[in-house]
Amino acid sequence: MPLCLCLVLALSLWVPAKAASGTEYKAILEETLEDIYFTVTDPICGSIGGDWAVLALARGGYQDEAWYGRYLDAVCTEVNSLKGVMDDRKYTEYSRVVIGLSSIGQDATKLNTGNQVYDLVAPLLTKQNNGEYWATWQGNTGTAFAIIALDSQNYFNNATGKKTRAGLLDALLNEQETDGSWSINGGTPDIDTTAMALQAMAPYYLNQTKYEALGTSHSFSQLQSSVSKALTFLKSKKANDYGSVEASAQVVVALAALDRDAANDAVLGDALSSVLAYYNGNGGFLHLKDGSDGDNQMSTEQAAYALVAYDRWKNGKTSLYDMTDRGMTASISVSAPSSVTVKQVASGRLQITSSVPCVVVVKNADGTYACLTPEGSGNTRTFHTIHGSVTVVIRGDANGDGQFDGSDITRAKAAYLGKTYLDEIHKLAADANGDRSLDGSDITKAKAAYLGKTKLDW
Repeated sequence: MPLCLCLVLALSLWVPAKAASGTEYKAILEETLEDIYFTVTDPICGSIGGDWAVLALARGGYQDEAWYGRYLDAVCTEVNSLKGVMDDRKYTEYSRVVIGLSSIGQDATKLNTGNQVYDLVAPLLTKQNNGEYWATWQGNTGTAFAIIALDSQNYFNNATGKKTRAGLLDALLNEQETDGSWSINGGTPDIDTTAMALQAMAPYYLNQTKYEALGTSHSFSQLQSSVSKALTFLKSKKANDYGSVEASAQVVVALAALDRDAANDAVLGDALSSVLAYYNGNGGFLHLKDGSDGDNQMSTEQAAYALVAYDRWKNGKTSLYDMTDRGMTASISVSAPSSVTVKQVASGRLQITSSVPCVVVVKNADGTYACLTPEGSGNTRTFHTIHGSVTVVIRGDANGDGQFDGSDITRAKAAYLGKTYLDEIHKLAADANGDRSLDGSDITKAKAAYLGKTKLDW
């Protein structure tokens, strides 16, 4: 079930948001995540309405198993159609999908599309004929996000992976301009790219041992100096809230990654308000503060994950791009009665066939259970999931023997009368009318189904 985010700001006209204070940013964050969730009903494998939207919701704690499952299905379909080659030069196509998959706990080195298992991380370790990493071909943005993707789930934590990280960090440090900035690919200093470079360097800036273990050609003091100069550059560009919400968002993500308070930073002051200044008052964010370009999905998604980054920092969680706080799943284990047939057609996509009424249940991280929503009709249904463990339960099977028979009706009656306590899965299974409670109506429906008078929906 999705989180219930019920705050609605009843504003008919856009007005600039005030500087964040207390929990003000939190209410805006919740409304923005809700806006993304209801706007992006079927997340794609792509930049807008896809990977970044998933990042924002997943790292923001928004819960909807089927929604993330549809994204995983979309990635599998896209990767399979491309035979694992996301692009022959633009390696941010790999980095972005790796980040999206990692945010929902999927192992991007073992993506099972149903036809083949693909490693979407390994390409980030490959080099061009001139010896430079392919990830650098797009310039500093490509270099930064390759580092971020590798570190998102600590992929390739071995000699090859460390050598790649060292090479990419050296390439990034070599490209810093004298004013402390980075450009996209040489030329005009760019706020977004500078902030992205800081995001990539942050884990190493905060851990000297980790950085020196890579064996880069730059000393740790040089890395520290690089970060300091970049912050000074960003300070010089703050007067106009960095010019766009996207630039402001990247600055906030960088500060959170560097373990700095974006609402009260020693160098940049209240950078968080630079994002909130673009809020439209109704769940979205403007690209330009004067509203001349209106709001758009890209603006909203970047602002959302920036606020998530700040919220994670404020609550002592791992940073936005450090997804090591959650486990990884490469395949799904399914427990089902013998009367039910389960086929895993791809990572996160199951086809379940049953001639008797049943429910498909996952166990959430907090120990609660949730039912997956079926798609299709008839005896065979499709279910989307990102969980590593799924349980199929015959609806009304109170004694757990994988059958629905008279003894189950007796147990259900007893439970209704308070004589027997059913555990959480069985309560869900016996909820025949779907109102999330076990009552007399459920007993009547269960009896009817058992006697063959009614075909209960899954």
